[in-house]
Amino acid sequence: MARKGSRPKARPSKGGKDAVTGLFSNVNGQRIGTDVTYSEISSSEGKAFYESLNDMPEDRVFSEGGSSMFEIEFGKTAVIFTRQVVGEISVDGLRQSSQNRRQRVAWLGDFTYAKNGAFQKANLREVAEWTYVERWSDGEIYEWGSVDRGNASGLTSLMTLFNPSLLMPGRVYDFWADYGENRIGGDPKQNFYNFESSKYFENGWWDNPFAPNLV
Repeated sequence: MARKGSRPKARPSKGGKDAVTGLFSNVNGQRIGTDVTYSEISSSEGKAFYESLNDMPEDRVFSEGGSSMFEIEFGKTAVIFTRQVVGEISVDGLRQSSQNRRQRVAWLGDFTYAKNGAFQKANLREVAEWTYVERWSDGEIYEWGSVDRGNASGLTSLMTLFNPSLLMPGRVYDFWADYGENRIGGDPKQNFYNFESSKYFENGWWDNPFAPNLV
């Protein structure tokens, strides 16, 4: 994913295991790695990826030292996506409310890979998402999380994983909190830890979001 004004940690390959990140790519260039983005995302692949996460990638403005970093870990029974956005001032001209935003998504199911390690397809049974944010305005914290369950089979593109509400419309857990306003809603927070996927969201995970070997 080429990015204008970015400093990638690794370059895309034609296929197989990336020597720097240890992650895999397939022959059509669909590679997910770790990257630090400081400005505009210019490639069509990069735009498609961020648009699939409901972002607007055309114009992303960061404060000095700001960044957008993401990482995906692949396993046979789980795939884990983690993202941290620091100091993002505006997106497409709209001022952002968060100084430091950390997000993790865990897909549980059966994942199939080619002999060279490239992603081939997935059958999903549970998707969990949690976002933890520190606000620009007052440094207060707000967070929200959800769990969707169902049966989504035969998914052959990584891009299709990023909309669990369409893949599995059976939402079984929903939580939100704005601690600065002392407002909490949805299901009790502690109920989240009754789900299998919660093991990838242990308390305080946002303090070290890129912890290794989650899967």
